[in-house]
Amino acid sequence: MDSDEKVIEDDFDEIEIDEEFDDAEVDEAPDWEMVVALTIMAPESQMFTGRAIKSALEQQEMHFGDMQIYHRYTVNNRRQTLFSVANILDPGTLLPDQLISMKTPGLLMFARLPGPVNGLTVFDSMLDTAQQLTAYLGGILCDEKREPITDKHLEATRNRIFELNLSLQAGNKSDDDFT
Repeated sequence: MDSDEKVIEDDFDEIEIDEEFDDAEVDEAPDWEMVVALTIMAPESQMFTGRAIKSALEQQEMHFGDMQIYHRYTVNNRRQTLFSVANILDPGTLLPDQLISMKTPGLLMFARLPGPVNGLTVFDSMLDTAQQLTAYLGGILCDEKREPITDKHLEATRNRIFELNLSLQAGNKSDDDFT
């Protein structure tokens, strides 16, 4: 064995694996299986003002909440989020008291599925809200990669959600068989 091999073996001997940490990662699986996202981008070399964003979000019944971003909730229940809007710039927050002086090149809208309502209903509501925000702000509606949205992309997203709904229903039926 030459000296380089000895150094490598010694390095591995010194590494300790934190087994509790590994188990925690497995146990804390997210309670959602899919994230669908849209972006609303300002025209090239322009920025959205925080005042315009705040006004647009309020008109669309979006409310400031968890994670310091805005959310659309189910009717009469602010604990069940349908979808959310964040600043496209890190850390993503949209703090109401900072919106007055803030500028950003875009917004990120996202929904975690499954949610409290059928995923296709959530997506259609999110898309409608995104279109309204885009029109109000004079922006460009884009996909999660910041490319202008296409009918093909919307259809593919709806198909992914539909497939998720089918797999969840199939899972629920097999669970019912055992009760």
